[in-house]
Amino acid sequence: MTAVHNHVLRQLLRGRKKVPLATLQTALADVRRRYGVAGDDAVAAPDDMVVAVFPRSMPIAEVGRRLQSQLD
Repeated sequence: MTAVHNHVLRQLLRGRKKVPLATLQTALADVRRRYGVAGDDAVAAPDDMVVAVFPRSMPIAEVGRRLQSQLD
């Protein structure tokens, strides 16, 4: 999620005057779908949040696998 936010923020910092809100919303929805956090029709509850900490050196595929196994 942070990477998606930072991607949009970098566009702003590089001089793009406006980045449509839909750009951020679409990217965040894509991340949620990829990690199985929410389906296309799902509406997250206000407190529906997971915070996880992993070593920087852990491969992203392993992070995804561990998150998925814990959230199932």
